[in-house]
Amino acid sequence: MVETRTSLGVLSLLLIVACSTSTPANNAATDTAAKTPDTAADKAAIAKAHDVVEGAYRSSDCNAMVSVAANDAVFEPPNTPSAKGVDGIRAWCTPMFNQMKTKALTVSNKEIDVSGDLAVDHGDYDWTLTPAAGGADVRAQGRYVTIWHREADGSWKTTRLIWNSSEPAPRS
Repeated sequence: MVETRTSLGVLSLLLIVACSTSTPANNAATDTAAKTPDTAADKAAIAKAHDVVEGAYRSSDCNAMVSVAANDAVFEPPNTPSAKGVDGIRAWCTPMFNQMKTKALTVSNKEIDVSGDLAVDHGDYDWTLTPAAGGADVRAQGRYVTIWHREADGSWKTTRLIWNSSEPAPRS
């Protein structure tokens, strides 16, 4: 009987040791910290990329605009067909920037929400354009939504951009 109890005791001890974790407690904390996203850093990176897009509008710079667009990005400008892919975006913005120059652009109520490798940037705009050939200024006010995706290299690229007017529709 003593021999059976000793055998069971040794077996129990071996079972406890086998089932216990071999990872030190401080490694678990390090692993969790490595998996926790740095939302503040992501928001700052997205804000910087947003500034590139905003600067592209201000300077009528199509190359800057496509520099932060993913290869399969889709832009949805108001009153025009969708601009799909970098080439489509360039085909939309080149003639637009040749015909109209930004006189003033204000972006307000900007918010950035991050969830993993996706983010949404949205807000309001007030944009005044001057025709390159001369003529009266055109003012556009509205809202925008940009969807960003973290690329494999860690950079953030625009995958979708849509903006629309907040002005009342013309009456017929």
